Amino acid sequence: MKIKPNKLRSISIVKGQLKNVKFCIGDDPIPTVSEQPVKSLGRWYNASLRDKDQVQQVRQDITNSLENINRTLLPGKLWRLQFGLLPRVMWPLTIYKLPITTVEKLERTMTSCMKKWLDIPRCLTNISLYGKGVLELPITSLTEEYKFSKIRLQMTLKDSRDQTISNAEQPIPSRPQPSSERDRKSPTYALCPTPATLKHILTGCKTSLTQGRYTWRYNQVLKSLAAALESERNSTNSLPLRATNSITAPTFIREGQKKPNHPPTKPETGQLAMARDWKMLVDIGQQLIFPPEIAATTLRPDLVLWSPSLKSVYITELTVP
Repeated sequence: MKIKPNKLRSISIVKGQLKNVKFCIGDDPIPTVSEQPVKSLGRWYNASLRDKDQVQQVRQDITNSLENINRTLLPGKLWRLQFGLLPRVMWPLTIYKLPITTVEKLERTMTSCMKKWLDIPRCLTNISLYGKGVLELPITSLTEEYKFSKIRLQMTLKDSRDQTISNAEQPIPSRPQPSSERDRKSPTYALCPTPATLKHILTGCKTSLTQGRYTWRYNQVLKSLAAALESERNSTNSLPLRATNSITAPTFIREGQKKPNHPPTKPETGQLAMARDWKMLVDIGQQLIFPPEIAATTLRPDLVLWSPSLKSVYITELTVP
């Protein structure tokens, strides 16, 4: 048996960066994936190791195929699209990661061609083409087929008889019996008997949800913000209200005298300076009830700051990554 270097491919990644390193078998160099992309199990791989180029190629293939079908003089254009083009593009749509918005754009292009071939108005709803009912047409929606293909792929991998494939979702290791108090308080400690998969720990643990572990970071930021605003609110409400329409008396200076050098008083600035009756509610500890004198609603913003005299309201909705 003889190894053929022209049928092999090589790729070198050093610290996350692609390096142009040449490997040879004897005197024959092995091509890199950047020079010659390789195809394995129907999937193309290039130097980027991403699906962006392949997705663009799939879009181009569908567009070219629709143009070829449209240019043909033979009848049965809709039949060619349904039983020729659609089955051919389902495999690339299954193995590559396409955004659903891209698939919807491709479906709109196909729908436009279908309406043109059927000689129906473009304003006709798509339910008439893809709807399921008594007057059902033998036409399949590309978006529905794309979703079905992803579900079939997921079920095939999950229900595979090969344990290596079906157990691809590895659980995060954790200690069932912590040896110290520090380990007991560690986030990696098993809080419930459910297997500690990454999805369960991040979003699915009911114990963590009940104990407030998912919202702890968010609440800490909101507490710091509320403490700063509460301090400013109390200091502002304790000050005497300054008359906004009062006229300052002019200062007269006699002849030969100089203007007294008094330090200027610092004017009150900020959004809270015009009132002394500011109130504040924060959605921490207990569910916030929106002030009924402002509006009757069941919405719960993170922080509400309002002044009855000014009839001004400041609503804060916090987002913590």
